[in-house]
Amino acid sequence: MQFENLSIEAGSRINFITLIKGETADNLLEPRLRMAYRITPYINLKASAGIFMQELTTLSDEDEVISIFEPWIIQPGNIGATKSIHYTTGFDINIAENWKFGSEGYYKKTRNLPLLNKKKIFPSDPDLILAESEAYGVELQNRMFTRDINFQTSYSLAWVYNQVNGIRYKPKYDIRHSLNVSIEVDIGKGWTISSQWAYKSGIPFTKLIGYYDKFNFSDNPNSFSILDMYTRFTLLDERNMGRAPTYHRLDFNLSKRFEFSFMKLFTGLSILNIYDRENLFYFDLESGERVNMLPFLPSIFIRAEF
Repeated sequence: MQFENLSIEAGSRINFITLIKGETADNLLEPRLRMAYRITPYINLKASAGIFMQELTTLSDEDEVISIFEPWIIQPGNIGATKSIHYTTGFDINIAENWKFGSEGYYKKTRNLPLLNKKKIFPSDPDLILAESEAYGVELQNRMFTRDINFQTSYSLAWVYNQVNGIRYKPKYDIRHSLNVSIEVDIGKGWTISSQWAYKSGIPFTKLIGYYDKFNFSDNPNSFSILDMYTRFTLLDERNMGRAPTYHRLDFNLSKRFEFSFMKLFTGLSILNIYDRENLFYFDLESGERVNMLPFLPSIFIRAEF
């Protein structure tokens, strides 16, 4: 429906065929609603709500620093589809012809979220367990631009929680504050200078609190000493009760564009982490040693677009 200053859109995704057996009847509809109201030619209010479902999931370990391989699988029938309810509201303001500002708040509730079973011991124990998730926050965007200069800032304040078996914890993607600032300048003749600065609150992680000697039984008759049957075992705190230090980094790019009839060629210089900030990557659980991310790193690049 379209009125003078108000527009309303309503609809639904209809799932005639699903990947999970027996899911069609329960998850036939995914309704959506979107509204916008223009107060003035420069101020626009907006809101939306919807239900979204997912029948595929990745087998990823939340405790891994980097997941080398994350296979996609169809969720088992005893788990069913993951269902999320989304609510968003916000506004956009055209402060000037070349200055735009926007804000958006959101709330997301998810159920039937499959996670790897970290307490699996016997083959009969399930590989996946069900969790509930809750995420909410606010995001701000600001953009100022001319023909040759593009300046953008964005900030988000967010909370994320997972709940498993009545235990509520913060997953590793719970980043409380996130700020990004970028500027790009076209200095002419295909040359472009840009710089980006990013700041993020520390992510949750499980703290290392100590070690103990674990006794391993062995049938090896050649063992000369019972001391050889001990190995060091890691003691961890409650899940994700720690917070890593804050992360921030400044990058710089200088590029030159060449245009040909059959392709575009870009070449230039890139510098990561200009002021050599020691950002934490992870703590080695075997030794407790701190491992940092990339230090000051200059590089040159060539990129072709056909």
